[in-house]
Amino acid sequence: MRISLAAVIALLATGVTGAPTVDEGKDADAIMDQIQSEAMGALVKAEKSTPRRQGSECSVGNAHIRRDWEKLGQQEKLDYIRAVQCLADTPPKLTQYGWANKNRLTINLGPITPRMDGLSPVGSIFEWNPRCLRRDLTMAASRNLNAENLLNLTVGHASHNVQLFQDELQGTRPDPPFLGMHGSGHFSMGADGTDIYASINDPAFWLHHAMLDRVYWAWQALHPAKKGKIAGGTVMREPDSPPAELSDLLDVMGLDNNKPIEDLLDTLGGTPLCYIYG
Repeated sequence: MRISLAAVIALLATGVTGAPTVDEGKDADAIMDQIQSEAMGALVKAEKSTPRRQGSECSVGNAHIRRDWEKLGQQEKLDYIRAVQCLADTPPKLTQYGWANKNRLTINLGPITPRMDGLSPVGSIFEWNPRCLRRDLTMAASRNLNAENLLNLTVGHASHNVQLFQDELQGTRPDPPFLGMHGSGHFSMGADGTDIYASINDPAFWLHHAMLDRVYWAWQALHPAKKGKIAGGTVMREPDSPPAELSDLLDVMGLDNNKPIEDLLDTLGGTPLCYIYG
């Protein structure tokens, strides 16, 4: 069943229960297209009334465009695959990450925090452990990657503030238990994809996280007054750690210069980001 995004926004914003159920598949794609359109419209509108960041020339009109794999043409998909293979031939900046054999995807890191039976962790996060990348694909986890959860994140209850948004995205709400879109993507890959540290070795990781970034980008665009807010602690998986500040530096482990969180919140900020989704 197709529904209008405006109708869903109105229903959820007023707290009306019994909102129409959105079918998966084609209808979920249509909803994502509607959210994309609404987000772009909101960005164009905001750009007319909000001054650019000082020293930035970035705008909706000149930003790089990140596109969904399903929207790429055949030649563009082949170009992407060749780019991934090129990365495989390039020495990694961090030796623990990288593919020793691009044809068999031999990896060196982990498992460190495996979440599947039969996978044993290595003794140290930096222990050298060359092996073939493993997957164990499952539909059980991917059931959460649906239109209902997408709408809840972007225009429903979970969109009301950044704490609710990230808790729903990460699947941290306790009752009822929920894997979240982030974890669902990892557990859909299975095996090494379930390891919070080693999952980065799987090329599918980057497609999954690009989509997560797209959902966050859409949420920011649809809720401009909240897009500069953050919530949570300074240490991953330690809820009692000191609360994060916008000025806190993100440690990128030598891949680039560490940058404060506030510099990475706006994809149209210009330094270092200048991109939109299309």
